[in-house]
Amino acid sequence: MRIEKAERKDLDFILPLFIRARKFMQENGNASQWAGAYPAREDIEKDIENGVAYVITEGGSGKHSLEEMHSKDNALPEEKRIVAYFAFIIGEEQTYKRIVEGRWRSDKEYGIIHRLVSDGKTKGISKFCFQYCLQRIPYLRIDTHKDNVPMQKAIRSFGFSYCG
Repeated sequence: MRIEKAERKDLDFILPLFIRARKFMQENGNASQWAGAYPAREDIEKDIENGVAYVITEGGSGKHSLEEMHSKDNALPEEKRIVAYFAFIIGEEQTYKRIVEGRWRSDKEYGIIHRLVSDGKTKGISKFCFQYCLQRIPYLRIDTHKDNVPMQKAIRSFGFSYCG
């Protein structure tokens, strides 16, 4: 897997991830998170414009030599597939200025992970995302809906602490 900045040309591959995720949430006891059309195309476009949009890809490992392309099995290089999307912002965010029933572990500069979504098939997406973000800044914040049990499990298993 690789992580790269999302581009406008990726929108047609990113948006179906959210459609699938909404359906999964509806079927698994989380009917109110991402209800309706949130996040909408405009939300992802804004993330891209602000330089905080990322995709996780598989396949398409780069340029291949002619020898590799004409190997014994005569297979062409695998195409790159977008298997996940997330927004990653470094710096203060209004949403996190006020915390209910708790407190943040630190007031130092932090990174925020929002809108992490995957194809539902590729394993290890959340851990891969969290590791990537942690390499860029040592203090991360993330939140999720009270009914999003799969994401809560991923957050806890990575070692995030509940703050409020």
